[in-house]
Amino acid sequence: MESNQPSGANGIKDAIVTLPAWGIFLIGLLCISSLLTALWLLAFSKEDNLKGNAIQLLIVLIPLTSAVIAAIAIRRTSTRQIDRLVTGFLEETVLERFKSWAHPLQRNGLSDFIYPFSDVKLVSPTQNRSYAYFSFRWREMPQHEAIVGIKTNVFNFEIFARISIETPNTININSAHENILITKENISTISNHPILSQFIGIIQGSASEGYEIKIEFGKPEIKEQCTNISMHISLRQKLRENFLASPFLKRYFAEDAAIAIGVLFSEWQKSSFWPKSTYPLPSNVEHPNE
Repeated sequence: MESNQPSGANGIKDAIVTLPAWGIFLIGLLCISSLLTALWLLAFSKEDNLKGNAIQLLIVLIPLTSAVIAAIAIRRTSTRQIDRLVTGFLEETVLERFKSWAHPLQRNGLSDFIYPFSDVKLVSPTQNRSYAYFSFRWREMPQHEAIVGIKTNVFNFEIFARISIETPNTININSAHENILITKENISTISNHPILSQFIGIIQGSASEGYEIKIEFGKPEIKEQCTNISMHISLRQKLRENFLASPFLKRYFAEDAAIAIGVLFSEWQKSSFWPKSTYPLPSNVEHPNE
């Protein structure tokens, strides 16, 4: 049976972290001095007993010195440094990736997909928080903007947005507007949902990438011919490792966010739930409601 208790260098490292700074300094100085002495004896001593003692001392000192170095590194890794990693990722890496997608695109013959936004800006910086908000300017409606939030707390990555749904009164509000948590296990039920079936692209794509999709509906506002309701969608992925330490994963999640946002708002714009009274499309744009 394996023990869950820390042992060896890990236990020593955990104990050293709790010491005051002067204590860590003295232990580090002692370890280095002893390590240099043992190396000198091993290299220049002519007595076998001293060399044997030096080897035994090195066996103890090497992991101990490594533990001291790790403890010092942990002490120096403050929350401010972590905040700088989060801020740099959200306000620089993610924003740069958004801007690379939000520009005039030419059809290349491989896909008819055109990114729905032409510009993006940071509207709410992190300010040492774990999230930031971005404003996307619609390509076909430059007078309107869409707000998207990105959140990360080192081990979690989340994309969230709130959109307005305009449904006909023929839809059963009580059954269609319940809050839903979507994973790979229950994604097959979405094709029958009267609202979410028109967002199947973003839902299927996100689920296949390991995201957990959470849909929350606001209080319906019933009018004479239609019902308005806000829909909050969250795409969240929980990780087992700190992805901010990897430039590959940072690039991957920033690209994921840009693509997911484009698909989500494109499907919304093309759906029958697009609120035309709020966001009138140009006359040359075809829409399912027309």
